[in-house]
Amino acid sequence: MSHTDAFALGRSELNSFLWAEVGVDSNGMTLSVLSVLARLGQDPWDQAGHLAALPKAAAVGTLAKIIVEVSGGPWRLPEANAIAARLVDLLPTHKDLPAAPSAKISLANFQVSWPRAVLLALLSVAIGATVLSLGREQEPVLHGDAFSTWASEPRASP
Repeated sequence: MSHTDAFALGRSELNSFLWAEVGVDSNGMTLSVLSVLARLGQDPWDQAGHLAALPKAAAVGTLAKIIVEVSGGPWRLPEANAIAARLVDLLPTHKDLPAAPSAKISLANFQVSWPRAVLLALLSVAIGATVLSLGREQEPVLHGDAFSTWASEPRASP
């Protein structure tokens, strides 16, 4: 389930739809659209946004199926269609919905000048050389006896 900004819920354009009464279920509980969607394990704000993006007839049909699907719901499809038609009228239209921020990165206006390209190439070579030099380990040099490891110069032999 996606996470919703809790502070945005009070000012959501979807609230009139989500808090609207669907009816009373077989247990005597008054159900809202929000509680119907929550009973089905759906994120109410995501589902309401999805329904708002559909053409009206498709939104009514989808919502009617959801209403019928609710466990313990006393509504058959004709009743659910009438309820869904009433509720879908509460959804904001496409122009009323806030646009979701795009996660795409546009490189249309990205230009690389020669100085930038040369700098990028030199930086890549420097990073590559550094990585290669760090990858090599130095072997200990043994000269004479076993206690003179890592000697910088070989000992003169007698």
